[in-house]
Amino acid sequence: MTDLNLVGESYAHSLIAAGKVDRTSAWSFDAADGNALLGKNGDDRENYSRHQLSLDRSANDKAKARYKFPFAKANWLYRSGLIAAKQRAAQQGDSAIEKVAGQLIDLIDKPKSTAGRPERKAFVFEYKFVEEGRAPGTFEGYGSVFNNEDDGGDLIRRGDPAPLGQEHDA
Repeated sequence: MTDLNLVGESYAHSLIAAGKVDRTSAWSFDAADGNALLGKNGDDRENYSRHQLSLDRSANDKAKARYKFPFAKANWLYRSGLIAAKQRAAQQGDSAIEKVAGQLIDLIDKPKSTAGRPERKAFVFEYKFVEEGRAPGTFEGYGSVFNNEDDGGDLIRRGDPAPLGQEHDA
């Protein structure tokens, strides 16, 4: 079983919002497609990961096997790729991936107005447990309070991301 790859889900939403959706082509994803996503040096893991709906934390973080359920390639989302991901997730009992793939298909098939909806963002980042010159156990970053809009208009909600058009109860 794998976890939902929030970066991949967010990227799918951004492709749909940008109209970069192939609604009719058949889906296939082979080793050459995966290698293309990794770039000419074969090390663009961030790009590779955002084209996948799931994350297998038990796999090596530098291996392709860490990510599963591809739905896009060459910065285009394939509706048939989401259908394939949904079907495979159902077969493997991965209900979170099946649910999100279904929600994305619905979003493509029944687009809703984006007016007034918060923008969805997810980011890949690296961290080190101990940095030279820092005391072990320290952490630097920016914080946010749930359900308060910041100066940039961003709103952080508690829990898993809600499907577009739906909100969580705080």
